[in-house]
Formats: sequence, C-alpha cells, structure tokens
Amino acid sequence: MTNMWMVRAGQRALFLDEFREKSSVAIGWTRLEDLSGISTQTEMLEIIKQAWPEWTMGKTRLAASQVYRFAHEIAVGDRVVSYDPQSRRLRWTLLSRQNLHQFEV
Repeated sequence: MTNMWMVRAGQRALFLDEFREKSSVAIGWTRLEDLSGISTQTEMLEIIKQAWPEWTMGKTRLAASQVYRFAHEIAVGDRVVSYDPQSRRLRWTLLSRQNLHQFEV
C-alpha cells in the first residue's frame, strides 16, 4: 500500500528542487547521529532526550515519534508532499530511492 507523507523541504523550501530531482526526502536533525541502528521508538525517545534535555516530555515524545516514523516507515513508492511558499502550492514527489544518511547543511 502506498502511503502519503508531509515532509517540509527546509526553511523557505530550500531543498524542494533537490527532493524532486532525486525523488527522495531528508530531515535536518543535525544533533542526532546515524539512526539506521535504532529499532524501537523507546530507543529513539532516549536519543532525543539526550540531544534536547530541556524539552518537555510531550515535545520529546512527539519528536521521537516523527523521527522514528521517518527513519522506519517511509518507503520507496510512497508519495511525499512539500509546501512551496514561492508558488503557494503543494509539490508532490514519488520516492524512488531509500537511503538513510547524514549531510551537512
């Protein structure tokens, strides 16, 4: 079954063209290390707590859930929508690649 996801393409949709050209998406949680070895939401929760100890438990749980789902549930063939503030339209991407890696912005 194909899923649909909303993934923001950075501030002012900075990475929107790259998302569409590469048929892939990314998130910019630069305080986090490689997430490929995380197998449960509980592990993710602990990593988020360590990275942002000042956050409330509610915010921490929400972030852990979102990052875990990004790392483990988005798949090739899923559709992703991102908002383009310049055109004030939603832009669609059909994922054709699945890589989990870090990059510097």
